[in-house]
Amino acid sequence: MNNFYYRSVTAVCCMTLAFSCFTLKADAPAGKMQKDLEYAKKLVTTEPQKDAFDIFAQYAKNGDPEAMAWLARSYLNGLGTEKDYKKAFEYFKQSAQLGHPRGLNGLGICYMWGRGCDVNYKEALRCLSEADKKGFYLAAVNLGLFYGNRKNGFYNLELAEKYYKKAIAQKVPDAKYLYALFLYDNSRYKEAVALLQTLTDNHSKMLLAKCYSDGRGCDTDSAKAAQLLKQIPHNEWDDWCGEFFFAYGHEFYHEKPESQTYVSYFELAAEAGNKDAQFALAKLKEKTSPKNAISYYHKAINGGDTLAMLELAQLYESQKEYDEAYEYYVKTSLNDNPRLKELAFAGMSRMMRLHLNQKKQAYFVDQHGSSLHFTQSVLEVARYLVATKKPENIVKGVALLLPSHVMNETVYNEFFNFINNHYDVFQAQADNDNPDALLALGFIGFIEGKEHPNF
Repeated sequence: MNNFYYRSVTAVCCMTLAFSCFTLKADAPAGKMQKDLEYAKKLVTTEPQKDAFDIFAQYAKNGDPEAMAWLARSYLNGLGTEKDYKKAFEYFKQSAQLGHPRGLNGLGICYMWGRGCDVNYKEALRCLSEADKKGFYLAAVNLGLFYGNRKNGFYNLELAEKYYKKAIAQKVPDAKYLYALFLYDNSRYKEAVALLQTLTDNHSKMLLAKCYSDGRGCDTDSAKAAQLLKQIPHNEWDDWCGEFFFAYGHEFYHEKPESQTYVSYFELAAEAGNKDAQFALAKLKEKTSPKNAISYYHKAINGGDTLAMLELAQLYESQKEYDEAYEYYVKTSLNDNPRLKELAFAGMSRMMRLHLNQKKQAYFVDQHGSSLHFTQSVLEVARYLVATKKPENIVKGVALLLPSHVMNETVYNEFFNFINNHYDVFQAQADNDNPDALLALGFIGFIEGKEHPNF
């Protein structure tokens, strides 16, 4: 069962419980209890849900099995109280032991999904089957879900289809969508698309959009997919929606970048929580709208994008917000990516030396970076040592630049500048057999192709 199918099934399974109609027992006592339960029925999906919960609790305590089932449902979905799967399971169990079909159905769901108990597929099947035999209409769709699960050891396509169709005939909420999802999961895409095109709920629109996006059961049509997703409230979008909008935006970026249409789709993707889109928008808006760029970087960071931390630090630095820049350089330095870590150390040192009046602390940062062989850190330590003007420090600092792992063009040029500016110091130190001075002059001799007097 793919992740899209699993997420949709569990979400709609809870919705099915939430939207189920309240029916009193045929032999329910007349009078106050019946009036109270009818009143609770009206409150259960509105405010104040706590009043409904209190009524269910009162009559469940008195042993009414239907009130027990509804109290269990309140605990299961957190209606009028905190979610508590264990209490939901216990009250469904008590109701089921008294033979109530709603309690049996709820207990079956708990066993099927492991809500307040260990998963027990045999017990789930027993409870759901008994609820179905007692005529409880929601049991049919749950049996469809049960037999359509490839992982529970009871997978049976024919029985799953039988119960889905039974649920559709009984007009169970979401039964058509769940059947379409079943068809999709079993690669019967054309049938799924045909059914989804007749439905108007948001779950169906999202699945149909996925079919259009992937060309399953229909021609690939990203425009139709985008149109469907735009009809769904944005707070119902999932990760796939963000991935789709970002990919669709890239199509416009490569085909018609001048239209700027891609930006609107990046924005939709970012709203769906796609960190790549958030990062891309931040980069796009750095020059034109730094505040918006900062906002998008923060969103990308919250989504786990470590590169966004470094980019945000650099943006803060460019905006002369040095305390904030330093904070995000520090945060970047804590991640495991060696390149990001190296750039973060360089940024921390730069903030402390140039803007935060913490030169001594900067030197300690550079020393630590140097021990990790970070090029900029090594260069800063070398500069610090040369700046002391002590012959042994000058030689020691320049010698730090020799290892190949730190020798880039900038370091190479600075190395030669140090040597040329302090050549007499190196000669004197070399005459005293200072190994760092000998190494530095030997390197110069090798590069220039000549011997120096002390060799």
